Amino acid sequence: MLNTTVLEAAFAPELAVRGGGIRKGQLQEIGGSILWTLNPHFDIRLAGNIAIPLGGYIDLAHLGNCNAPGGGGVYGGSARCGGTDPALRAELRFRARF
Repeated sequence: MLNTTVLEAAFAPELAVRGGGIRKGQLQEIGGSILWTLNPHFDIRLAGNIAIPLGGYIDLAHLGNCNAPGGGGVYGGSARCGGTDPALRAELRFRARF
């Protein structure tokens, strides 16, 4: 959880136009790993995380302009960013010991 008072003060003009405030929850994350030892000299490790955005993260994304140059858009247009896509990370490692 996060105290959003400073963020709400910093984004006061944008929040006044779009209405509402910034919720406190940012991300919810879950992860796991599996270690598979084939023999005393060889290991395989698989690990990963998924971060699911909560209300505060989505509120901050809505304050951004997704049509800014460099982001695939043009000047003059303004579209709200969604901020609802989960973040994924995975890692696969092989280790040999001799």
